[in-house]
Amino acid sequence: MKKLIITVIVLITINYSGFSQNWSPLGLGLDGGVRCFYPDTARNILWVGGEFWKANNNKAMTIANWDSVNWDTLLNSLPGNPTLAIINYDSSLFVGGFDGCFIFKNNQWVNNPFFNGHSLFDGIVGGFEILNNKLYTIGRFEHVNGIIAHSIAMYDGFNWQSVNNFPNYNNNEYNSISAVKYYKGKLYIAGQYADSLSGGYPVFASYLDSSGWHTIGGVLHGSFIHISAMCIYKNNLYFAGSFLKSNGNLGDNIVMYDGTNFYEVGTGLQGGQIFDLIVYDNSLIACGQFKYAGNINAKYLAKWDGSKWCSYGSDFDIPVIKLGVFRNELYIGCGRAIDGDSVNYIVKWIGGSYIDTCSQIYGSVYEIENENNITISPNPATTSFTITTNNEQIIKEVELYTIEGKLLKQQTFSENNVKVETSQLPTGMYVIEVQTKEKRMFQKLIISH
Repeated sequence: MKKLIITVIVLITINYSGFSQNWSPLGLGLDGGVRCFYPDTARNILWVGGEFWKANNNKAMTIANWDSVNWDTLLNSLPGNPTLAIINYDSSLFVGGFDGCFIFKNNQWVNNPFFNGHSLFDGIVGGFEILNNKLYTIGRFEHVNGIIAHSIAMYDGFNWQSVNNFPNYNNNEYNSISAVKYYKGKLYIAGQYADSLSGGYPVFASYLDSSGWHTIGGVLHGSFIHISAMCIYKNNLYFAGSFLKSNGNLGDNIVMYDGTNFYEVGTGLQGGQIFDLIVYDNSLIACGQFKYAGNINAKYLAKWDGSKWCSYGSDFDIPVIKLGVFRNELYIGCGRAIDGDSVNYIVKWIGGSYIDTCSQIYGSVYEIENENNITISPNPATTSFTITTNNEQIIKEVELYTIEGKLLKQQTFSENNVKVETSQLPTGMYVIEVQTKEKRMFQKLIISH
């Protein structure tokens, strides 16, 4: 029987001989979960915030710092719990949480007429970012220091103010903003906000340019869309959170944006939402409730190198909540056990011997019977090509990828013979994915103009 060689998703497993502990505890650790990391380059320490009361068995009150050897804590109690965000700005430590924002300066929590010993915000402060020497604060609040801000505010070292009068997209409740980044000359924010003011569709992100604020809506679909994190990796902006490809989205829980278009990120991550993203060791690291990266097990922690997802080969007892990088080392906020070993909510990656399993998209060849295959003609193609299923299966969807796995084209059909235009695509090799009701099939395509 005739056979065809096509490209498919395969597993690549690298098994290093022996065994060693891959994660190192930080002293006695914490007595509760981590909600944020902040590498303080001015003090050369790693700040950790969360839902804990002790660090290394000493009183910590939801905030402590680590210098790679020892834990240290703020002697005065933090007026709020838990700590969700930390940043050093203008020689002061800004701390965000459920009770707003508090400032630690000159070894004490600031108490002056401007601060009044109370939170500046009337809601939750969940994140900070310093952009162009200004401190941006995001979360779920309506006012800052009495000024309407709609969940994003800016501080220049002297005054708090709204950010270009960002609107409230929710009539009955505050916006919920989870991430802020500066990308290709524009200020991007992301989270969850939508109602009649946004045309009824979910608004998961907005950007600010010289003409004002613009929403990015209609790209993601579903009732419970939420963006938890944004991250810039290899000059692309990644959005991650909770959304599904089965609801008509480009991918599962993560998409990539190049400033103009959105793309699927390999196979995406399935089984639960993504909590956080960070760049470490030339890879994009993701953590959350997910359990799979396509066809591999990647429970709660995975890495993307631009072409494939890989797991860390570790068994976590609960989802990994937060990621941090300090002195070129990866830190995670976790639970009480990894690979059966007891830990206390925080560890750092030390590598060593482990099984690294990766899902390489379109990276190998596999022989399948011709009766299970598809016919693409012409191949090479110029302006278009036709796909026919050999056993008259109905084609539901066709996707066209670069050889590196970047989604370029996606079309839906309901017939067994379909035509796809290629006149706008550059010369090169591509991979075609054809989805029928029964199976998913792949084949290489060459475009030559």
